[in-house]
Amino acid sequence: MLQYEESGPSEIKPALEIKHSEYLQATTSENTRTTYESALRQFYKWGGSLPTDPKTITKYLLDNAERLNPNTLDIHLSALGYFHNNNHPSLANPARNAEVRMIMDGIRRVHGRPKRKAKALMLEDIAKLLKWQEKQPEGLKRRRDSALLLIGYFGAFRRSELVTISVEDISWEPEGILIRLPRSKTDQKGEGIYRAIARGTGNTCPINALRIWLSMSGITTGPVFRSINRWGHVGETPLRPSTVNDLLKKWGNACRFTFTPQLSSHSLRRGLSTSASKRNLNFVQIKKQGGWRSDATVHEYIEEGTHFVDNVSAVLTKDLYRIIHRGKAPEKTSERDRVDELRRKLRASERSRKRHAAALRQEREINKALTQKVVELETQLNRLNVYLASQENQIHEILDRTDFAAKEGEGSIPHSNAIHAMVSTRLDEIEAFFSEQMTRLISKIELSTANPTNSTVIFPNKGHTSLS
Repeated sequence: MLQYEESGPSEIKPALEIKHSEYLQATTSENTRTTYESALRQFYKWGGSLPTDPKTITKYLLDNAERLNPNTLDIHLSALGYFHNNNHPSLANPARNAEVRMIMDGIRRVHGRPKRKAKALMLEDIAKLLKWQEKQPEGLKRRRDSALLLIGYFGAFRRSELVTISVEDISWEPEGILIRLPRSKTDQKGEGIYRAIARGTGNTCPINALRIWLSMSGITTGPVFRSINRWGHVGETPLRPSTVNDLLKKWGNACRFTFTPQLSSHSLRRGLSTSASKRNLNFVQIKKQGGWRSDATVHEYIEEGTHFVDNVSAVLTKDLYRIIHRGKAPEKTSERDRVDELRRKLRASERSRKRHAAALRQEREINKALTQKVVELETQLNRLNVYLASQENQIHEILDRTDFAAKEGEGSIPHSNAIHAMVSTRLDEIEAFFSEQMTRLISKIELSTANPTNSTVIFPNKGHTSLS
């Protein structure tokens, strides 16, 4: 354990010194303290002593620059700085010295290496692991391992979270389970975080796997995932976090994964987020399931999982092949390529179906609008016929009165000729008006066919007075 010197008021009583030390240590997680203690042991082993000074730290960095990863040296610097902050706050922190920081920056530039990342376990990999587990002899280890794998994967738990789950933290719901994490990397103050895991189907259901394990093991309180000795006895203490890594590597070797050395407990979290992103699931829900606070971290996982989705080079290489081998049959492709091609065709078919459905809906709307337009045009044509018939009736009445007056000798011939001329002119006007209206109706029908939403049809039933 890191040792802390008394840094508070001198009146602190010996009875409170233990609490004083405990609360200071509680400012960091147990994993962080363990890492810092290991770093300080290496510093002691090299020949350093505490408290130290910037020159000693600089020499330590120079001696280990080529041996240790710059990320490891960063952790050692943090451990030294943490020690001096908590044990010698009155002294200048040597780990934050300007020369020390410059030396560390130079080491990163010269010896920097890509960060090793855990291999993401995709759903296909989880399926292989489950099939392998099903072939193992029935027993406690098989049931524990199945529950550990499924709960760890679909809950996107860190290994420190997974091994500390207790029966008391689980709420059984009709839709699945809610697991309360008393403490997490992103919840150091113990406010509490919940992870929801939904029910599945058959042997892929994490809820069923957990129930079977708890039932067979007889665990009703305390840690859920525990060690099992060679005689098949379940222990009282939880699994160590490192055991999760060991189990994953053991399962990976059994399934002959080529990436087994890259497996760790982080493979479960990365696998869930990557598989979810490949299936276009909601970003907010992915972030929530894994308990991530940083969007950048989730985006990093998503980008790694979609490197070959709609990849530009995939399209261009096929086009290049067609250009070079124009008219030749394509070479045989792998099973994966054929599956990808079928998926592309399926997506294209879905897009085509959606376009067809939209066109069909539009066609129905057009037909409905056209039907309404034809009814409107027929109504206006009937009105036109009624109007023209009334005009013709008036003309016939005028002609009948004129002929009768001429026979009775009441009107003069010039007056009768004038009336006939006026009637003839009026007939010509009516014929021209009828022709104009019919032409307008026909043009409206054509316009309605081209643009069904245009429903403006004007019938000029005003402005033409009847003959008297």
